[in-house]
Amino acid sequence: MECAKASITPMAMTTAITMIWPIFFGRENGIDSAIMSTPIGKRERLSIRCPPRPNLGGASMLGELLYEEKGKTIGLRVLSSDDGGTTVEVTLETEGKILGVGEKSLWTYWSKTRPDGTIYGEGKGVMTTKDGDVIQLVGNGAAKAAGADGSIHYRGAIYFHTASQKFAKLNGTTAVHEYDVDGQGNTVAKVWEWK
Repeated sequence: MECAKASITPMAMTTAITMIWPIFFGRENGIDSAIMSTPIGKRERLSIRCPPRPNLGGASMLGELLYEEKGKTIGLRVLSSDDGGTTVEVTLETEGKILGVGEKSLWTYWSKTRPDGTIYGEGKGVMTTKDGDVIQLVGNGAAKAAGADGSIHYRGAIYFHTASQKFAKLNGTTAVHEYDVDGQGNTVAKVWEWK
């Protein structure tokens, strides 16, 4: 932490350097305070004036909207069904824009509905832009129980990899998504960079 000004006695500074034993007890009006014991047993108060800390309570971790797409489920297959829940494999085709460029994607993912109704899934996709760039996708998501109409509202993460120089900035990027499926298998997704 960088602080603008320190109010400290020479004995307390010696203590801070040699003992490194502060007990922080609070911050008020931009001042961090500590009580320190000096080598001769005398207690001294150390006050350091620092700039206000940022309020992160309302700060957004969402960055740029990377892509939006709509699609349709084209295949379903039951992988397992037991006391632990039902797992299905879903295949879908989507179409949209990534960073302003038209694209089409093909996804396959598995989705498990647990006994309490909550849902978790993981999948892989391949996206091809209208210019022929190829982007590999890996994603996961979780949802509360499906709605009465069969709709599911996933929230999760997506990871990218591409050899395309045009989309190289996506490599190593973690993105967060909203992925909604209605009762007829129509899908809508929005994906943002996670800062």
